[in-house]
Amino acid sequence: MSISYTINIQDEIVAALKVKEKSGIYTVLEEQIFEKDELKEYLLKKKRVYLSTDQDEILDEKVVITNSIKNDKVLRNTILHKLSNVISSKNVMFTYYEISRDSHDETITYQVDGVYEKEYLKLFECPDKLEDVKTATTSRYALFSLSQKCIDADSYLVVYSRGSKIVLLAVSKNRLIFSRASTVIVDKPEDRQSTIVDEISRTIAYTNQQFRDINFSSIAISGSLAIDDEVCEHIYMAFQIPVTVLYPNTFVKGLIEEEHQSYILAIANFFVGKDFEFIPNFVKNAQTFSLSKNILLVLSSLILFIIMFFTFEAYENYITMLNRFTNIESRLTQMVRKSEMHSKEELEKNFVQLQIAEKYLQYRPSDILLTLKPLIDLDKPVSLAWNNENEIPFVKLNFKKSFTTLETLHAFEYDFLQALEKINSTYQLKHTNKTNYAKMNFEYIVSSVEKKKAPPIRRRRRK
Repeated sequence: MSISYTINIQDEIVAALKVKEKSGIYTVLEEQIFEKDELKEYLLKKKRVYLSTDQDEILDEKVVITNSIKNDKVLRNTILHKLSNVISSKNVMFTYYEISRDSHDETITYQVDGVYEKEYLKLFECPDKLEDVKTATTSRYALFSLSQKCIDADSYLVVYSRGSKIVLLAVSKNRLIFSRASTVIVDKPEDRQSTIVDEISRTIAYTNQQFRDINFSSIAISGSLAIDDEVCEHIYMAFQIPVTVLYPNTFVKGLIEEEHQSYILAIANFFVGKDFEFIPNFVKNAQTFSLSKNILLVLSSLILFIIMFFTFEAYENYITMLNRFTNIESRLTQMVRKSEMHSKEELEKNFVQLQIAEKYLQYRPSDILLTLKPLIDLDKPVSLAWNNENEIPFVKLNFKKSFTTLETLHAFEYDFLQALEKINSTYQLKHTNKTNYAKMNFEYIVSSVEKKKAPPIRRRRRK
């Protein structure tokens, strides 16, 4: 949901609406009609502003240009050159679009629509911030845009009136093919209605004459004409073309029937297409600057959030480590308090004892016996000798076992030698075989267990 403000200026009168838009439905929250001098104050601190103004003199021309020109800037310069006699020395803001091609002459006919800057730029003196202007155009182009939104027909006429001013548009195949604005001057009030009918009739007759090959299916009336039944009847009787009311009640809420017509051009501002937007470069620059500023603000906020996230994470890690350090420090302090204190002499004496113990307990019989466990599992040795002279461990085991058959003797000896060979892959063992096969007595003496040294790595000399 977004809140917008739409403004239409005609002469010195402003029609303004505050509108809430949601899902394509426009709900009018406030409506005001006031003098143009009050507009600047009204727009203070207003965002999302849609503008249109009444301008009698507009640029409505057709220009024929060779189809070899494709570049937008070159096309615009060519159009200005061809229209130099029309626009004279006036500055214009215009848009163009292709309406036909001539393959024989290799040319393209463009419709050129625009406004003269001198009067039109006064429209941008009112908004509080130029970047808040969403779109800007003239009244007749806003009226055309609304008619495209409301009318589903191939060709039709649109007539709008307010006070003594009348605007007529001719639309065919979604294009504005003709537009005319006129002011009715009446000497007597009682002649006003007939004068308006005559002016509209002449304009419609001229349009029919200019576009004889187009069959206009309906005439849509709006503004003050929409509540004047007699004018509608006169128009229908004169041209036998169905007359309808331009009434956007399906997507505009919050106004009664007659109020729609008072604010019809303000409502139309919401539907102005890009082809009929006339926004000066200084307004576009302000919008671009505002957009860039907002993007930078979002990026800065994102970067700040990321920095804060990692900073907070680092802070949490710091707090966690600090708590762990405090706990360890507390535990260490408690351990120190509970520990026995010794003099320096006692510590030195204990240190010497530890060195002696480390020296002579470096090699233990149990370590070597664990290495020889596969042999001990086969047969418990009948004797074991241990020595650790000159820090070189020495062990000697005598394995003896009697058998009743030679077959079982050979099988046991095979298992014994397999286990011995497996141990020899890591340690060097000396063993003596004293087996008596005649008496079927197995006997092996295993001694001197020592870890094998890794063989030296051979290096080849480069030639």
